[in-house]
Amino acid sequence: MIKLNIKEKIFDEVSLENKITNVTKIVLTPNEEKIIIEYQENNFRNLLIKDFQDKTENIIKNIKWWTLDKIGVNLYFSIKTNEIHLYNLYTKKSTNFLIPDINNIKASQISFSERFVAFLTSGSYDRIDIYDFKNFVYIKDIFKSGEKKSIKNFKWLPGYNFILIYGRLTDFDKNNKIDYQDPNELVMFDPITRRYYKILDNIDDFYSITPDGNFILYKKGKELYIYQIPYEKIFTQ
Repeated sequence: MIKLNIKEKIFDEVSLENKITNVTKIVLTPNEEKIIIEYQENNFRNLLIKDFQDKTENIIKNIKWWTLDKIGVNLYFSIKTNEIHLYNLYTKKSTNFLIPDINNIKASQISFSERFVAFLTSGSYDRIDIYDFKNFVYIKDIFKSGEKKSIKNFKWLPGYNFILIYGRLTDFDKNNKIDYQDPNELVMFDPITRRYYKILDNIDDFYSITPDGNFILYKKGKELYIYQIPYEKIFTQ
């Protein structure tokens, strides 16, 4: 049971249907008017969208993946592996985009401009795929190397159409494979020009990006560091 006082912004409890028991994720929209609850049922992922304003509920069943935009208006998800649904939480209208079949999605994230959605998929190797809603272009495996990689995290930069990717991405020791002996690095990918820019290498963890998109928080050894992205230097190389 969860209740929300819209006027005073007091978030207490929300009541769920009795059949919804295996809750795996809860997301509240930034304006605190709607809540999205992911739950498991018969080995399938479902979404319950509850509206605190008009008291309505909507259930989307058997989804493959989903992500919400930064302002909490548009929900992106797939039921079939060859399509993306763009669902407006307020008008409740849906727009569909056809894409190549995509399976084994581990994570997804929409860019801050909402022009791109990125997928981390697993298979014979980890890869990042990106779909461009403006040009209806699907970029499969932005690294295009086919090498087995260990991608641990990725985030879109606030205010930019650039994506940061963290993990073991390069065969540093030249032993013809990417493995535990290779250090973690952080690279930036521009899906418009399809160029890569190395940001940091030999780091131990990548935590977050500041809201202005200018600073990165990461760990090396036992120390926490704040690093300013040198955009001017990067783009003049």
